[in-house]
Order: sequence, then structure tokens, then C-alpha cells
Amino acid sequence: MLEAGRVRVTSDSGGRVLISREELLDRVGTDPNATELTEQAGLLNTEVRLRGA
Repeated sequence: MLEAGRVRVTSDSGGRVLISREELLDRVGTDPNATELTEQAGLLNTEVRLRGA
């Protein structure tokens, strides 16, 4: 969740959802390697910046 410029993991729906657990699993599978996780982290960081955080 992106809330007040801070990112946190939650099941609450009070902030902006960048990606759901299901969407992330679709991207990396259930047993991702470190490279895949690093790439996804970079993409999510970019998404946060584009949304003004």
C-alpha cells in the first residue's frame, strides 16, 4: 500500500494498490529467483515514483 508517501504491506484498502499478491505471483511465479525479485522491485519503485511518492 502506498499511503502518505510510505509503502507498506497490508490487506487494508485505504491506500493505493500498486500490485496485488496475485498479480505479483503471475509475474514471478511461486518460486522466483533473486534476479526476478530485483527486477520486480525496480519496476515497483518506478511505479511509486511515477505516482508521485
